[in-house]
Amino acid sequence: IEELRFSKVEGVMSHFPSADEDEEFTRYQFKSFISFVKKLNKALKRQMCVHIDNSSAVRFKFNSLLTHSRIGIALYGSKPS
Repeated sequence: IEELRFSKVEGVMSHFPSADEDEEFTRYQFKSFISFVKKLNKALKRQMCVHIDNSSAVRFKFNSLLTHSRIGIALYGSKPS
């Protein structure tokens, strides 16, 4: 990634497709994502901007390991589900 001349990676993100329905899968997905982020940070020798939280996942309080959250519909007072 770092050898690409015309790009610079500033962050990494993913999305929880079922945080409002499947807590077990969401926690598994988060652990896998953070494992990847740690490897990427080590390989690039710097910290990345990291976000995966959406409105449904904010309740899990993963934000201590993230730099951003995308709250989307919750911003308007609607329930994610």
